[in-house]
Order: sequence, then structure tokens, then C-alpha cells
Amino acid sequence: MRSGYDEPPKGLDSGQFYVIHIISLIAMGASFLCASIVMGVSIKQQKMKKFYDRTKSERLIVYAAACDATFNVIHSTEHIQMLITKNHVSPRELCKFHGFMTLELGFAQVFLVLFVAVNIFCMMFLHKDISFGKYDWKLLGLIILAPFLIGASILAADKIGPNGTFCFFDGVTARQLNFYLTTIPLCLVLVNNVILYGLSWYRIRTETKRLSQTLGSASQSRKWTHNAANNMFLFLISYFVQWWALAVYGVWITFGEGPIVLYIANIFFSNAGGVWNGIVFVIIRRRRRILDIQQGSNVNNKVIPRRNH
Repeated sequence: MRSGYDEPPKGLDSGQFYVIHIISLIAMGASFLCASIVMGVSIKQQKMKKFYDRTKSERLIVYAAACDATFNVIHSTEHIQMLITKNHVSPRELCKFHGFMTLELGFAQVFLVLFVAVNIFCMMFLHKDISFGKYDWKLLGLIILAPFLIGASILAADKIGPNGTFCFFDGVTARQLNFYLTTIPLCLVLVNNVILYGLSWYRIRTETKRLSQTLGSASQSRKWTHNAANNMFLFLISYFVQWWALAVYGVWITFGEGPIVLYIANIFFSNAGGVWNGIVFVIIRRRRRILDIQQGSNVNNKVIPRRNH
């Protein structure tokens, strides 16, 4: 076999073909809806607060939603074509485009969440908040340019093609490359996030106990840092939910054929990224609302005594 086109689409011979693609489309439809709502609410809020005046966590969720929405639109079209034709995406140039965009948007989210994890760690242990640059140019440059260079090099090596379900690393010529550039980095990022999350969470817990007995602006400043870190923690959890099944399946197939149930779980969780990020968005907005209420209450409590005096 010379390429992934020489193998039949995954599930066609076992009767799971429609299940795989329909579940993928349902997950992406829900993801696109949630991502669109997040971006719509963000645009609506533009009148009240400029985008770059918002907190990091609020901006990050919009970047993640933009990645999810773009991915869902592009990725769903290849699943629709495969459902209609019961074959791989064609022509080959179209498949290469889909594979390149999947690489670009997938790696963009990897770099995004990795940047968040490092930022949280620096906030809690080095007491330094990493600057994203004016208009977040440093962050956006990293999550756009780095995946582009990776995707371009793989495209130039002619390693993008059908993997049985969609266009990504070619299922025949790039199977080993897929393991080294997808499975291993994904597992490393997941482990790295768990370690940084655990260390930072422990630091927050210990500092919270100490600050509960401390008064003053320094205490309040650290509490704000804890709130920011807790909000950004949600991105690490969302990333874990989205990609755990892909990491497990990638490791599994290195030793043998992976179970179809795990593969279906993989395509559902990985394609529903907008749903998980939408949940993060709701939690952050709810926390923000509670914080605003508490701030208003604190201001009122301070004003009343002054009037009495």
C-alpha cells in the first residue's frame, strides 16, 4: 500500500462507518453552537467593556471558541463528504487542506493550554504574571505561527492524507510520525498539565489558609491572583476532558488494535471541544458575577461607616 487511499474507510467493513461519522457530526454541531454562543456573547459585551480590557481567562475562552468554531466548520465538511461518497475525501489536494487545518487548529489548542499551564505556575510560584504582549500578540503569534510551521513541514514531506476516518497524518505513510508528533506530545502535555495543576493547586490551598488570617492590600492582591489562577485552571480541565480519549487510544494502538468503543469515545470528546469550553465560559461568567456582587457589598459596607463618622 502506497498511501491511506489504498485502505478502506474505517468502519466500512464492520458496520460502524455511519456510527463514527454521525457521532462526529453531532459532536461538532454541538461544539459549533456553543462556540458561536461564546463569541456572540463576547461581541455583545463589546459595548460594555473593550475586549482587551477583560481578564485573561475571558480572552482565552474566546480564542479557544474561535479555534473550535473554525475547526468544526472545516472538519464537518469532510465527514459529510465521506458519508455521501462512502469513501475518502477527494481530490487529494482537498484532503491535504483538511489535514493541514486539523494540524493547525489542533496544535494551536495544545500550545494555548500549555501556555496557560506555565502562566499559572509562574503566577503561583514565581509571583510573576506572564505578559501576552499588546493585544496578546505574543500568545497569538505562538499558537498560530508554531502550528503553521509544523503543518507546513509535514505537508512538504507529503505525510498528510486519509487516516481512515478523516484527513490528518496519512494512515499508511505517516503512522509512526503520527505517534511521535501527536500521541507522545499529547500525553506529555496532559502529564505536564496534571503536574503543574497539582503543584499550583497545593500552593493556592496553603496560601489561602495563610491569607485568611492576613489583612491588607498584599493579601487582597494574592486573592486576585488566586481567582485568576482558578479560572485558568478550568482550561486545563477542559483540555483534559477533550483529549484524554485520543491519548489513551493513541497509546493503545501502538500495542495492538484499539477497541471501537474507545475510538468512538475519542471522536466524540475530541470533536466536542466547543461544548467543554462553553461550560468553562459559563462557570467563569458565574464566578465573575458573584465577585462583582461581593465587591459591591464590600464597597457599601465601607461607605456606610464613613457616613456615620
